[in-house]
Amino acid sequence: PKLKELGAKFVVVESGIETREQVLEFENLGADAFLIGTSLMKSQDPVKKLKELQGFWV
Repeated sequence: PKLKELGAKFVVVESGIETREQVLEFENLGADAFLIGTSLMKSQDPVKKLKELQGFWV
């Protein structure tokens, strides 16, 4: 079920997000925000990685 249907007011997804597909999956479940750290820290180009996760062409 979608998280908002279970009564959540504001949904933040934390940890383990590495791909745009994961972001889209959680958005479809009702996520409002994302805390992304490790995948940006491990990236050779954190700005490019963030744009990729946001869905911008890089």
